[in-house]
Amino acid sequence: MSEVDENVEVGVLFSTDLASWQDGTACLELVSKETLDDDREWITWGVKPPLRDEPRVFLRLQAVAH
Repeated sequence: MSEVDENVEVGVLFSTDLASWQDGTACLELVSKETLDDDREWITWGVKPPLRDEPRVFLRLQAVAH
């Protein structure tokens, strides 16, 4: 998981069958990052091979408050 702020951690999980979920951090690559006018960021991620080559890949975000 990556730290978003000091109170929330956000991570990504992936599945190819919607039954079992695994940490997807290592399966993602940063495509682009743009700072918006109000100091927010627009970040685009892509799925890396070999996961990208799967016929179906499901992703979900997991947010954990501390």
